[in-house]
Amino acid sequence: MALLELEKVTKRFGGLIAVDRVSLQIKRGQFVGIVGPNGSGKTTLFNCISGVFFPEEGQIIFEGQNITTLPPYKRAPLGIGRTFQIPRPFASASVRENIAVGAMFGTIGSKVNVDQALEFADIIAKRVGLDEHRDKIAIVAMVEHIMRAVVGMAEKVIVLDQGAKIVDAPTQEALQDPKVVEVYLGHPPEG
Repeated sequence: MALLELEKVTKRFGGLIAVDRVSLQIKRGQFVGIVGPNGSGKTTLFNCISGVFFPEEGQIIFEGQNITTLPPYKRAPLGIGRTFQIPRPFASASVRENIAVGAMFGTIGSKVNVDQALEFADIIAKRVGLDEHRDKIAIVAMVEHIMRAVVGMAEKVIVLDQGAKIVDAPTQEALQDPKVVEVYLGHPPEG
């Protein structure tokens, strides 16, 4: 079973189709890059996943539960959150402390104390490969429009163009796809 599954998700703004019948699956523990040029629908797709926008069509399933119409504050305790392209970590806090703040913010219903949040931060830091950096001043990851920046991190890449998914493939395979090259270079590859 997929951790996150989108089934023909469509989001419109008036006559503009920002996300056009996008279907995808992300498995638990899988690192996936969702890429595309400016205006391709990435931000709108993330806003649909996080609950900022509800799609007009399609479904969003998280851990087998239909969350299509859940607001963001009900998705956060499930483990769904969104950060922005200009991250603002607490500069004087460690990586561990920054993660712990997120753990405390994302819990609604049951309160998490500081010690529990720090324990959770240790687990998350280890899971994402930041364990050796947990006591350093915050490291910032960024959203990137340039494909090569995603290559080293993502095992799978989903490429959007004009609101539609054009490629859903392992990263190296996606890099060789003529549709991806055309989207990024504006013309088909030569030779």
